Amino acid sequence: MLDSKNEFRFKMVSIVTSKFFERFIITLILIYSVLLGMKDYTDYDNKTPVNMFIENIDPYFNVIVYLEFIFKVIAMGFYGGPGAYLDDGWNWIDFFVVTSSAAQQLMNLLNLNKGGGKALSALRAFRLLRPLKLLTSIPSLKLLLG
Repeated sequence: MLDSKNEFRFKMVSIVTSKFFERFIITLILIYSVLLGMKDYTDYDNKTPVNMFIENIDPYFNVIVYLEFIFKVIAMGFYGGPGAYLDDGWNWIDFFVVTSSAAQQLMNLLNLNKGGGKALSALRAFRLLRPLKLLTSIPSLKLLLG
């Protein structure tokens, strides 16, 4: 929708390609990965203080993940065209994490987690894929795994 000479898109490209943005996202993912490692997965109702803390910060982390996705899509384009977001196979992991997080948030908003919550529990399990975003954020890791 935005051509390569669009000023707004150009600003998004400069943000997405900046070292500060990259380091901020990587640091955030590392912190969240440590928190997920600390979580007690036998506490299904999140009654422990650590689980309650993780559940409380999850929406904030989601907002940052959504913003990163939106910035990248604006900067790169979503699909089709040179350098589009979904043309890079590594971005499919990001896209999967973003869509599963959005689905989980939508289910929470609509109170669809009542009555067993098995679908919500399955979506919560996809949070464990968030550390895989590190693979898409660090070029040397992408090269090594490739």
